[in-house]
Amino acid sequence: MPEIFRTRQNVLPWESDGIRVLPPDLALYHEASSILKVWYVIQGNDRDVIDFDLAGITSSKEVMILTQALRNEPYKYQKTVIIDALTELHDAALDLSVPEKDRHNLDFACAQINASLWYARKLRGDDLDNLDYIRNSQGVEEPKEVSPEIIDYQIGQVEKARSEAGITTDTIVDFQDWRKIHEIDQEEAQKELTDAITSAFEKRSKFLGYKGAPPFGVKPVYVNAYYYVWIDTDKKTGSFTMQQNFGDIERPKVWTSGKTEELGWHEGGQHLSRMARRQQLIGRELPAFFGLTTVHGPEQIIEEGLGQTITLLVPGAYDSLSPEGKFHVQNTILRSLVYGNAHLRINTDPDFSKGDFIKYVTKHLPWEPIDEIEEQIIERTKNPLKQAYLWAYAEGAKVFLVLNNILSVRGAKALLKELDSKPFISSQLLSLANRLMKDRKNVRAQMSPWAYSEFDSMIKNIESNQLHNV
Repeated sequence: MPEIFRTRQNVLPWESDGIRVLPPDLALYHEASSILKVWYVIQGNDRDVIDFDLAGITSSKEVMILTQALRNEPYKYQKTVIIDALTELHDAALDLSVPEKDRHNLDFACAQINASLWYARKLRGDDLDNLDYIRNSQGVEEPKEVSPEIIDYQIGQVEKARSEAGITTDTIVDFQDWRKIHEIDQEEAQKELTDAITSAFEKRSKFLGYKGAPPFGVKPVYVNAYYYVWIDTDKKTGSFTMQQNFGDIERPKVWTSGKTEELGWHEGGQHLSRMARRQQLIGRELPAFFGLTTVHGPEQIIEEGLGQTITLLVPGAYDSLSPEGKFHVQNTILRSLVYGNAHLRINTDPDFSKGDFIKYVTKHLPWEPIDEIEEQIIERTKNPLKQAYLWAYAEGAKVFLVLNNILSVRGAKALLKELDSKPFISSQLLSLANRLMKDRKNVRAQMSPWAYSEFDSMIKNIESNQLHNV
């Protein structure tokens, strides 16, 4: 364990009967929270370690001491201190033995701590294999490309939605012109997004039997970034904030009514809904550590996967969208799958060039702007955070597309409620889905053969790795 977090008696809370305070797993989560908050503080203006802070504003003596000790040290040294602390913490987590009922949380914590360790090493400049970095940050055994069968299925969904929306062009210029014709102004875009978020939150809550709604705010930002909306918690008040991005000269954003519909569900029907539920559980059923989410960590596969597919899982959600809204939902999923495959190739195959990346993306997305693809290449290869995080969109979309084509409405409801009850990594999600499928009522009467084949392959991969690690 990190020496900085030991007590004055130089023992941990569970190492001496005289000062026994917490059981080992809860003590571990407390130490992990302290390390993440220390790291967040010393990152300065470019903070990105903590995304949502659902545990509320807390004061930690350890944080204050370590911050004071390191405030004038070079950041590379600070990162080494964090890496040493995370390494010892991860080793301690692996050695812990807990009752079976507590195993899920500990397994998630091990994956999260390991992801933070690898992210810190990447930031320090360690020479890490790209595939190992993605694997460890996302908590998967072996990152794999999305199969041609899933890509072809999703292309079919996009073409159907595109036809229904009356989008007859498939060239970059014509598609951008089509969007500009349907563009709405900033005031209208903010209002429509706010209304869409509120509506999506209410519909998801009604489906799952939840009551109440958290306050949230929408504020405009103008940044050169890939996202249209970014939700997190205000670090001073703890309230939820949506940053609606209108872009800048180099990377403008075109807002249309269909885009607000899609993102209303992504942000309100998923991110806001799940994090608001998590916030209610912190301190009651979940330790504060699980209220500190990270962009670089393994839960993003679940979070971003659901964000893209939530309209397919909540009854009536997709049908309530306009034709343009449906197109954006389907196109966003296809973009993630295609970019995800290119992401793995350019990070693992030295012969896969920038030109190959552009060619692969435009083959499947002929309307994707070249300058956007070039920005994505930079972010996915040069930015440590996005090199880990952006691939999660593809893996998450793939998994939930498969599950949507297998689970019945009853099964989807059970899945969402369980996913809202605690954090999950992808292997835990697949194990949960596998258990649910043992009850035939949770499975569609007619399931897609390709979906069952894909899911069976995922489960066999998990079981194989479990046997390998025994």
